[in-house]
Amino acid sequence: MLQAARNHFAEFWAAVVAEAEKLGLDEPSVPRKRRIPRRFDDGSEGHTFPTPERFYQQQYFALIDTALGSLDSRFASDTWKFFADVERALTAPNTSADVGVISDFFGDDLDGDRLKLHSCCSRESSPADLLLFVISLTF
Repeated sequence: MLQAARNHFAEFWAAVVAEAEKLGLDEPSVPRKRRIPRRFDDGSEGHTFPTPERFYQQQYFALIDTALGSLDSRFASDTWKFFADVERALTAPNTSADVGVISDFFGDDLDGDRLKLHSCCSRESSPADLLLFVISLTF
């Protein structure tokens, strides 16, 4: 959803400008240019945006890219992959590979053959029964 929003800045900008006009607010403007402290100044001019739209477009893309990167790093862990495998093993047909991943994770604490048998039966059960099945596997 965020990736798709990246391609719709023009629509977002038009909506923001229209809403500002409707509310009687000033048009968006580029923030005033700030002078860099002399100790950091290397003599070159900083970038200036030609229009407020270009300035806010850069801010918009930076925000979306940061959000996408944060979500990817947060949910691309081994734990989330394992939970996805558990869900797939419990809900999808013919998931002997996913059941194998689960039994490998738990090692000797879980009987893989028994898990395959019960996971086949659990697909025909209600969601509440699936939840009880998962809880019973952990204890």
